[in-house]
Amino acid sequence: MSFYGNGLIVILNGLNNWGKMRRAKRWRYYCDYCKKSGWSKWYMARHEKVCTKNPNRECGFCEHLGNIVNIEKLKLIVEKTVSGFYLGDWSEMIQEKHDKLVSDCEKDLLKESDGCPACSLAAIRQTKDSEFIEFDYKKAKDQFWADNPREEPEYYYDY
Repeated sequence: MSFYGNGLIVILNGLNNWGKMRRAKRWRYYCDYCKKSGWSKWYMARHEKVCTKNPNRECGFCEHLGNIVNIEKLKLIVEKTVSGFYLGDWSEMIQEKHDKLVSDCEKDLLKESDGCPACSLAAIRQTKDSEFIEFDYKKAKDQFWADNPREEPEYYYDY
């Protein structure tokens, strides 16, 4: 019986140390357009400006080229592709037809957006029922930078 009593005293003494730990409440910030979240208000405000689900987004790629892309025209291309999925019975939709529709959509999007991968992705993400469209953003982004090389990065240092 004394063993249990000693063990209980040790456990209770350990509980007293828990009150000395440091606690902090932190704000968590969420994007109003997608599910992204972060601890930094500044970072999430910057993200919201360029979020591909934001209908009034700013595009860094288009800014680099000095282009203005009409996102509504891009959405119409995606809607046309999505409606092509539903022309017949979904069970009759064969993989080749799906792949051709998606490939044509990707080409049309990049052509209409002057090769901008972010605007193309934004049109896909902002269009209803577009989850069947696979868009290789990394490949399109690499192709964009291959076609439009960046100048030397501008660094400003105050020494």
